[in-house]
Amino acid sequence: MNDDPLLSQLRQFAEKLAEKNIRFIVGGGYGLLLKANHIRRIGARTRLEQIPIARSTGDIDVFLTTEVITG
Repeated sequence: MNDDPLLSQLRQFAEKLAEKNIRFIVGGGYGLLLKANHIRRIGARTRLEQIPIARSTGDIDVFLTTEVITG
């Protein structure tokens, strides 16, 4: 997943937000893809025998806190 352009853009976005102490959540299909890869990488146990195949729809769903949106 190192050549993933979405991941590259997400990292840049996260760095910019971190400069202002803004936290966010990645959701949707891409969030599930990242979570599945993380579970595989750390070897975490799950209730499932096999982690379902995750897929991305080619976009990033980002959730910000209310304070960020209204501030």
